[in-house]
Amino acid sequence: AHLYHISRFPPPRILAWRDLFAIVSSLLELTTRHSHAPAAALHRLAARLTTSMKTVLALALMGFGAVTAWVPMSARLPRSVARASSRSGVSMAAEGTCLVSGFLDAQERTDQFAFDVLHKHGVFNKIIALCPDVSFAKKRLISRTARYSGLINVLEFEEGTPATVADKFAGVNSWLAFDADPAQIISQVGAAKAAGVQNIVAVVAADVDFSPAVAQLEGSGISYTFIQSAPIVDGKEGTNPFVCGEVGTGFVAGDVITRDEAVRIAAECFMIESAAGKSFTLKNGDDSAMAYLKKLRGEGKSRREEIMYAIAGGLGEFIEEVKEVEEKQAAKKSAEEKPKYVSTQTEEERTAEIDALIKKGQEKLKAKQEEELVNAAKTELMIAFQKQKWSEGGISDAAEYEETYLAEYVEDLRDRSYFDEDGVLNFVREEDLDAMSEEELAELDAELAAEEALAGAKDE
Repeated sequence: AHLYHISRFPPPRILAWRDLFAIVSSLLELTTRHSHAPAAALHRLAARLTTSMKTVLALALMGFGAVTAWVPMSARLPRSVARASSRSGVSMAAEGTCLVSGFLDAQERTDQFAFDVLHKHGVFNKIIALCPDVSFAKKRLISRTARYSGLINVLEFEEGTPATVADKFAGVNSWLAFDADPAQIISQVGAAKAAGVQNIVAVVAADVDFSPAVAQLEGSGISYTFIQSAPIVDGKEGTNPFVCGEVGTGFVAGDVITRDEAVRIAAECFMIESAAGKSFTLKNGDDSAMAYLKKLRGEGKSRREEIMYAIAGGLGEFIEEVKEVEEKQAAKKSAEEKPKYVSTQTEEERTAEIDALIKKGQEKLKAKQEEELVNAAKTELMIAFQKQKWSEGGISDAAEYEETYLAEYVEDLRDRSYFDEDGVLNFVREEDLDAMSEEELAELDAELAAEEALAGAKDE
């Protein structure tokens, strides 16, 4: 109300800076509750602002996220710059006048969503709504939202039905045919081509063969996208994932597509360069489609990019990647669960191998013990060598003494020593052996033999 009050000052008066600050403050309050401000009031203000004031107001409006329609005409950005900053991968032919058919024929919905999406592309300076009843259509589309967004400034109404659309192509650059009649779409595409329409997006919710239409448009320079959708049901976009497939695969019982989802995809095809020249099917997706959609959103992809990747067959690639990962995980798990060694031996072969290993172990132990026994004999031998070295008739050369008496010392030590169960060499004093009877010596020999066998098994 304050904004309108200021805009209605008598024409001679030029607004002061404090008035401009009041306007900016009002805009700030307005944008916290609405996405757009009344454009008409702002254009009336433009006549009462100095050049510097217009610049400040334009910057303020852009800072508040305003639509270019808010900004006074003399302060607007060039149209080409605005387009380049707001879209990517756009077909530059998608501009001028867009004719929209297939909407505004039901009491239970407004169909405004389709026109809002097309208007937000920012490339059409005129959007014509083909409708059977103009007054009814105006009630559906002329709303506060349409005023705030600027849709009302580009929206026009043309009375007619989808069956008569062929007579409405004069001056039209782009055509969105939603839920078109499969029996008429081929001839209507031919009429659109003859009238000079450069961009066609058609959605048919029935069995249809698009090949005759494709043949008409091949090599003509006309950008087209043909969509064969599953039965259309009411619903908002984003409530279900969607799948784009190859035409000819058909649908199964229960396949549907949400209306707003189909509208969004069809409208975005005007702005997705890779969608030009494509024909595909469209239906709600399953868990795999939902997983793929979450992956794209996790990567920060926009709504338009989600649709672009889906049309390009990204879901099929994603399913193959998931399948490959699952196969690798299954193979890894199977390898982990499989025994590391599986014997192919028979029981007889295994028994023979164990016996051979035990025998080998015993031989190794015996050699080790023999080496230890010889070393112990050499120690005693060197002690005896030192005692006799300086005596009369003694041997002064250690090597000679060892060569002469080593075998004797080894055998002597063998008779009065044994290895216990831990493999430790134990010595028995000669006086203890002299005190033993024959029976005690035999018992000791048996015990020593048993300990040697046990020590051999333990070593193996």
